[in-house]
Amino acid sequence: MKKSDVIYILKDMPDEFCVEELIEKILLAQKIEIGLNQVKMGKVFSGIEGEKKVFNAKTIKTMNDAQNGVNIKEPIQDINHFLRNL
Repeated sequence: MKKSDVIYILKDMPDEFCVEELIEKILLAQKIEIGLNQVKMGKVFSGIEGEKKVFNAKTIKTMNDAQNGVNIKEPIQDINHFLRNL
């Protein structure tokens, strides 16, 4: 992030504000900048790939527990696979 980016954010703030508000806006701008750079470098996922990553991250423990509880022999790939094998 450049100093000019922070100055731009600061100029957009009201005359009185909480420092936390400024920090939040700076962090948000930095995250957006990182995301845009990732897009430029081709480090992106399709919507389906992103959904799979979120699904796997949130449910892997639950799915493994469920698999053990109902004695499914093969690894669970997704919720539909799990439901078909009940």
